Amino acid sequence: MKSIRFTIPLDKNKYLDQHNILFKSVFQQRVSQLKGFVIATLILLSLGIVVTFDKASWFNPYIIIAILFGSMSIVSFIRFMSRQSAKNQYFKLIQKNIEGLDDGFQCTYEFNEDSFKYHDELKQIELKWTLFKGFCLIENVLILVYGQSLLGSIIISKDEVPENDFKELVEYIKVRLHPFN
Repeated sequence: MKSIRFTIPLDKNKYLDQHNILFKSVFQQRVSQLKGFVIATLILLSLGIVVTFDKASWFNPYIIIAILFGSMSIVSFIRFMSRQSAKNQYFKLIQKNIEGLDDGFQCTYEFNEDSFKYHDELKQIELKWTLFKGFCLIENVLILVYGQSLLGSIIISKDEVPENDFKELVEYIKVRLHPFN
């Protein structure tokens, strides 16, 4: 199969928007997880109270499990709040990194049979397809996930490349990677 290659000029605003899309997606996942823990806690706590209502002993596995889920909810909330602080630091770092780049800065993406390659004036990377966790499309942005979360991902917007080339790229990626949830 042929390789696909794009050279895209850096658009600082678009770059920040792409990272905003990533953070919004991660934020929604964390909120969903937190809601799940809270709902499970309430259900188990209610069930535990109903089961032990007529009994003299308040020892009940439902209440113990509810306390565990409640603890997980609290820990999840604390982690969520610390990530908000990390998000602010991350965007300050990204802003600092792109401030020094000129408008002629070019980013080259190459997709071939064995690997993905990226290079610009400052760095060059090559990643085998087996290193990627998957891909996803969010708001016309193709995200190639190769880390523990979406935040360490390769990002290409639909409007950065010609529309037919973007469709071809998505089909090319679908053959190599599975959808990431």
